[in-house]
Amino acid sequence: MDRIEVKTAENQLKQEFIQGYGYPPRIAEALVNTVTEHNRSIYSGERQDGQVIYRAVAKEEPAGKLLKECRLVSVTLTLFAKGDRKVYKESGPIALRRRKIIRISHEALDQGGLLTQEDVAELLMTSTRTIRYDIAALRKEGVTVPTRGYYRDIGRGPSHKALIVGLWLKGYEYTEIELRTHHSPASIQNYIENFKKVVYLKDTMKIEDIRQVTGLSESLIKEYMELITLYPESERINPVTIPCSLKKMEVL
Repeated sequence: MDRIEVKTAENQLKQEFIQGYGYPPRIAEALVNTVTEHNRSIYSGERQDGQVIYRAVAKEEPAGKLLKECRLVSVTLTLFAKGDRKVYKESGPIALRRRKIIRISHEALDQGGLLTQEDVAELLMTSTRTIRYDIAALRKEGVTVPTRGYYRDIGRGPSHKALIVGLWLKGYEYTEIELRTHHSPASIQNYIENFKKVVYLKDTMKIEDIRQVTGLSESLIKEYMELITLYPESERINPVTIPCSLKKMEVL
């Protein structure tokens, strides 16, 4: 662990568990991850370490409308995330920059906004030309980067969440999905866990009820249901049992 990682809030909490309560390092790290996810689910509107608030064009704004006339929305974007330093050390600055391009563009879309290539360049402190080149390279690999121009040109296709879950249903492991999509393992796991909730609830609840229970959007729930129809024999659908988060809700 280097000097930068030592100073993160997560590591400070981990050291508190180890030194203050005597937990082994692995248990302490697991506890930190649990606490972090719990806080994120409750305080999702608040910024975490490494995040910024940015004003992006609302995704409903039509193509061709002057930017100065467009409605803007505030989005929380992660410029520095756990795992970024590892990517930098193992794969270099270009791989890290492309990882960030994917992450912040999807984060903006998930929050109702669309970044332009100029936005991405400003956020990552590089040229628009570099961003344009990176996005073209990523799309050649089959990776979707929903910038404003691209999203408005093609319309709304399958979400990145549905695409990732689709790969998982085809039998790809987390590490393979990460390499193909450049999404973090934590994000991939989150999408799959939410999909499992839909699988579990689909036969007993209407879409509106599932939306209220899970907090997922109606459009995403419909995409997940389409995946269930596409892969009815998948070994990863049939064994799905009640997710832990839903167990807690049943107890309540």
